[in-house]
Amino acid sequence: MLSVVAASRNDGHGLHALERTRVFIAGLADQVARFGRDLEVVLVEWNPPPDRPGLVEVLEPPAVDGFSLRVITVPPE
Repeated sequence: MLSVVAASRNDGHGLHALERTRVFIAGLADQVARFGRDLEVVLVEWNPPPDRPGLVEVLEPPAVDGFSLRVITVPPE
């Protein structure tokens, strides 16, 4: 299994950051479906803004066998 670790937040930083994160996840899921390799995406959400839902709430993992998505939220403390 391959693990891919990336950082992201749902804070509007940068242009369309949440949509780019979704495209990133969809692209990796497509590769899993094409090549039949297991892959885990670990998203680290550092200090999420309190006025927006967290990534775990707004991202839906693609239903692809061999693909998993995990979000680790690091609190402000």
